[in-house]
Amino acid sequence: MSETRFTIVFVVALLLGAGAAYGVYRFVSAQRQAAAQLGRIDTTPVVIATGEIAEGHAVERSQLAVRYFPVDAVPEGSFPVEDSVVARVARSRIYPGEPVIDWKLAPVGAQPGMEVKISPGHRAMAIRVSDIVGITGLIRPDSRVDVLVTMDAQRGGRSQPIGKIILQNMRVLSVGTQMERGDPSKPIISSALTVEVTPEEAEVLAVAMNQGTLSLALRSYGDPDLPVTPGATREQVLAGIAVLRPPTTPRPVRRQTPTRPVVEPEPEADTRTVQIYRGTRLSEQEVGRDSTRADTTGTGGGGGNR
Repeated sequence: MSETRFTIVFVVALLLGAGAAYGVYRFVSAQRQAAAQLGRIDTTPVVIATGEIAEGHAVERSQLAVRYFPVDAVPEGSFPVEDSVVARVARSRIYPGEPVIDWKLAPVGAQPGMEVKISPGHRAMAIRVSDIVGITGLIRPDSRVDVLVTMDAQRGGRSQPIGKIILQNMRVLSVGTQMERGDPSKPIISSALTVEVTPEEAEVLAVAMNQGTLSLALRSYGDPDLPVTPGATREQVLAGIAVLRPPTTPRPVRRQTPTRPVVEPEPEADTRTVQIYRGTRLSEQEVGRDSTRADTTGTGGGGGNR
């Protein structure tokens, strides 16, 4: 009886131990699967550039590679295979390691040239420039410029020259035949410059080129301001010069120390007084300085003691 009871207890203990071990195994397996799910990231292929692809050039297969990006970090407009990119023309510069995006490429079938750089809804228009107008060769493709015109205008019933900014923040497409910036240490000298304009801006520029003289002002990058200016006339230019000229510093006024008046000695008299005794009587008489003797007129010939 005791042996049977012992056997039953032992079997129950084994069953309970096996159940506990199985429960621990299931728990650990579930934790491992959860950890594996958290550590796994879904990826997708993305075509990137392995070398710099110049603006206006067709993309070659040797310039491409495929890398895997996380699904939630894939750039919009990217390509999963290289065949979708090969032979298409780059509309803007693509740098090494950068994903190739659809909006940076010209439409399928476009050939290399100026037209692939023009934004939709815009036109390319050439401006004849001189070395001075071209800012001595420092304007480069993709620079931003303001266009100014100097022409005669009617103001106050008379014609007078006026200078006015007519177009602002214009993108330079090319300088001469060069559509790339090139070496920044070497200026680009050319007599023609092409800017990107809207149809309305093209009309304004056409009139300005035929009626006046154009000048260009180079803008800095990241400057979106478009100030409204009234233009400058000859009188305003001259007035501006007077206003902008720094005022001259007045010379300090020296205070003169008052000096004492110089008292000149009174000139010595040309005469002097001589005392003359006549007996007991004393008299005085003025005689010249250079006289050697006193005038004795009226003495009656009598002598006098001095």
